[in-house]
Amino acid sequence: MIVTLTLNPAIDTTIYLSGLAIDQVNHVLEKTSHVGGKGINVTTTLAAFGQTSHAIVFTAGPNGQKVTGHLNQLGVSSQAFSGIGDTRENIKLILEKTHDLYELNERGPNFEPTVMTELTDHLDAILKAGDVLVLSGSLPQGIEDTVYHTLIKRYHPQGISTILDTSKTPLTLGIAANPSMIKPNQHELADYFSTPFDHAHVADWVQTLYQQGIAKVFVTCGKDGAYAFDGKLLHFAPGLMLKPLSTVGAGDAFVAGVALYHDSPIKHQLKWGVAFASAATQTLGTQPPEESTVQQMLKNITIESKELT
Repeated sequence: MIVTLTLNPAIDTTIYLSGLAIDQVNHVLEKTSHVGGKGINVTTTLAAFGQTSHAIVFTAGPNGQKVTGHLNQLGVSSQAFSGIGDTRENIKLILEKTHDLYELNERGPNFEPTVMTELTDHLDAILKAGDVLVLSGSLPQGIEDTVYHTLIKRYHPQGISTILDTSKTPLTLGIAANPSMIKPNQHELADYFSTPFDHAHVADWVQTLYQQGIAKVFVTCGKDGAYAFDGKLLHFAPGLMLKPLSTVGAGDAFVAGVALYHDSPIKHQLKWGVAFASAATQTLGTQPPEESTVQQMLKNITIESKELT
């Protein structure tokens, strides 16, 4: 079973503009709203591909009801824990000609510390060896930066694959707990190493992470492609030549592919991750990729591999 945890879900509203001018009226070309949040996006992608998962969400207020309603409509198994306030709404502004993306994210609701006991009680009841726990996204108010570290330390020794996809302090602390897999994007990885991103640094960076105890390291680089490393060969899948409708949620779609094939060789995981992510760019907003598009992407993906010494 794949379990996704979304501590800070959102209503993702994507607004398409012809341009963005200061002190002028900017006309909206199109607007879409979808329930989102990194873990929810993973679950939604898996559902679109006919794969089941269990979604755990932290919600509050009317927007929180939209989140749980969305999961119910999908027929997804889920469990919600309630906080104070309202689940956030995140605004994505996309410029039609340049495809530049501007993101405006709200802070979200507040949660009492006792909710963590409720969460671990639920996870203790449902997880078993061989399952996958996807830990992804930002944290709401009231939740400590150590949360992913704590959950990895609790469940990884029980034979549960833990996949970490977050940023900043939660990423740093989570890596210290030695999850099974991590998937930073190029900006998050550069931030972790406090060095501007350069493809020339990737080999050294992934080796360092592997030596720290991360069995599988994935790095997504947007349109440039993605890397994967599990101790010997560094695999690279160049990005496909696509005209994206939206890149929002593409990284989460990548995680869905990695999670779905968590027991497969890393090269196979990389190929499916890139296929899911590429297909996700062909949908509006955070809508999941279509299975037929994923299959088409698979035919066009090439992977370059080299041994690191």
